[in-house]
Amino acid sequence: MAGLNYMAILNQGVEAWNKWRGENKGAKPDFFRADLQFMKLEDAIFCDANFFNANLRGANLKGADFEGAYLKEVNLEGANLKGASLQATNLDSVCLVGANLKGANVQGAYLKDANLKDANLQGASFQRAYLGGAYLKGAHLEGANLQGANLRGGTLLNTTFTSKVQLNELEVPLTEKQLSGCIFRDEEEYYEKQSHEKADTETKNEPVYTLRIYTDAYDWTPYDMSVFLMGIQLSVNRVQYLMTTEETDLEKIKLKLRTAFPGYAQTMRVASIHTGSLDFFGNFVEKTLPSKYAKVLIVAAGLVITSSCSLAAWDLHQQSVSQTELNKVLKEKAQLEVVKMKNEMALRGIIDLPEEMQTPQVPKEIIKEHLDIPDEFVPNSKTVEENKEILLTEAAEPMTSAVAQCKKRKAKEIVAETGYLHPDGTFKPGPFEE
Repeated sequence: MAGLNYMAILNQGVEAWNKWRGENKGAKPDFFRADLQFMKLEDAIFCDANFFNANLRGANLKGADFEGAYLKEVNLEGANLKGASLQATNLDSVCLVGANLKGANVQGAYLKDANLKDANLQGASFQRAYLGGAYLKGAHLEGANLQGANLRGGTLLNTTFTSKVQLNELEVPLTEKQLSGCIFRDEEEYYEKQSHEKADTETKNEPVYTLRIYTDAYDWTPYDMSVFLMGIQLSVNRVQYLMTTEETDLEKIKLKLRTAFPGYAQTMRVASIHTGSLDFFGNFVEKTLPSKYAKVLIVAAGLVITSSCSLAAWDLHQQSVSQTELNKVLKEKAQLEVVKMKNEMALRGIIDLPEEMQTPQVPKEIIKEHLDIPDEFVPNSKTVEENKEILLTEAAEPMTSAVAQCKKRKAKEIVAETGYLHPDGTFKPGPFEE
């Protein structure tokens, strides 16, 4: 069917496309170098199609059928291929960075030199698949079927498997170098449990370094409390990311900040909450705390002050200036930020946050104006250091929602401080000691 405009048919929607494929079973559609970025192609039938050098970055291909298709050098970065069929597909030199192939059928596929960095391959079937020279840094293969698969010459670094048992039926055993870059979840959980038990025994009566937030707000509902805690956790996770990442690409750093709850082993834990007059305690680990995470709490405490000042300033501005042109511009800009964030989150399959988390409480310009960066903010990335005002402003946005929740409940006072929470439940303010 030379000369047929396949894109015109596809642009009519998946239903129309699949109907056409059903009526033309012998067709071999040609999408050579086609631009299909971010298209919604869920359950589309692309059997035996040619996608050589096409751009499918960020596309939603959940459940799509690519059996026998030619996808050499295709860009599928960030694409959603959950449950898709890629059986007997040529994926030579394909880019699948950050793609989601959870539960996908990749049996007998050819993935020579494929880039699978940070890809989600959990539960996927790679039976008899060839992954020679594939780059699997940060990839997750928990529960993946690797029977007869070939990973000869592949790069494995922080590549996660459920267990070493998964590797028993590989066509070619992994080398010692490859094995050294693997993480086996069952072993990690065992050693983590052992470590926690040892720490609990050795530091049973030691105080825990803690972030404390006190407010005289009242009449809290469970929903108020969840929004309050979510705002704090989001900002803490963003600060933690900024201080620990080694990423050098500013746009990628900004994109990561807009996702909900970047995954960390060290996550904020709630030690105690008192209502009426709220007295919240949060920390990272139960008994011991590395200095880097203690400093995250110090920076988070500073963001509470920043959020309180910026919210107060914005309230005064709103009272004194009703509908000025500046106010209108800032409001429109904030709305555009919300739309952008929602679109990015939707592409990555992230759950919607409550409205209070989606809508900035104050414009970034106001937050930045009141931003006070503590000396403890010492990031690993030079890019973060050079852009710390912009990035910490973004990190503070969810915290303003938490502070606003206090104001909503008639709070006259909001205090954030760091110190030590003792086993008897008492809190002692004080600076962190190395």
